[in-house]
Amino acid sequence: MEILPTIMPTASLQEGSASMASYPATLDSLADESQQQLFSQICKAGDCHPLHFAQQAPTFSPIRTLPKEHTRALLGAIITQHALLVGIQGRISPLQKEDILRLVASQFAYLSLEEIYKALQLERYGAYGEHTQHYQLVNAIYLSQILAKYQDWIRQLRQTHRISATPKEEVQEPSSGYLSPERFAQNIHRAYQDYCQREELPFFSEWLYLGLCRKGIIPPFTPDEQALMRAQYAQEQRTKAPLRQRLKQTLSPEGDLSLKREIALKFFFQKCQQQGIEKIC
Repeated sequence: MEILPTIMPTASLQEGSASMASYPATLDSLADESQQQLFSQICKAGDCHPLHFAQQAPTFSPIRTLPKEHTRALLGAIITQHALLVGIQGRISPLQKEDILRLVASQFAYLSLEEIYKALQLERYGAYGEHTQHYQLVNAIYLSQILAKYQDWIRQLRQTHRISATPKEEVQEPSSGYLSPERFAQNIHRAYQDYCQREELPFFSEWLYLGLCRKGIIPPFTPDEQALMRAQYAQEQRTKAPLRQRLKQTLSPEGDLSLKREIALKFFFQKCQQQGIEKIC
């Protein structure tokens, strides 16, 4: 459903000291300033020398310890940046997004976002040897192959240079990881403005719908509105059925619910747009 940005970065494609200031299209996908700052920190850590990165990797927070809303947004930005740099212009369907999340949560949650960023960077730089074929699409199969190659790479690097791989300790989720009401409102405003302009939701937007519901901003839908959303959901299912059959996969209960919530968020934004509402919260 969501289209990976096809706007090429306006500055040089060199990484390293350029940091994320060189990727305005990627930064624009992060509506919250705190997320943009975290993304810049992730990029700075990932752009360092491989030996230094291998030494610092055990100090990074594993994905399983991070707040869900930040993880989804930042993971989406990392994948979007990689897609821009390798020239991928394909679409990521709800099924593929769910599959990527399920992959990361079930098999790579011990990795950090910095490591996923570094893994994709090394793929672009040819550090693994032969490049993984992407066929103009980022999906769980493509990502899992790259992350597997990254684990072999860092294991060999540590063995060669006798770098300790200190186990990562579980940490408490920091209170700063949760959005303040002001920052949540900024996220909603940016998402709504983007939808009005391009009819697209941010990469992984279920949490926006849940936040609006908790605040009581989304009123109950009428029976007619619910019927329209069910029809839209059925259409989404029919559209993606051939892909699910090829992959021999189905949406998990969580993914099925996530898709329904994204459809409901789109419907709510449509209603606001029709009523001429400029600011939701």
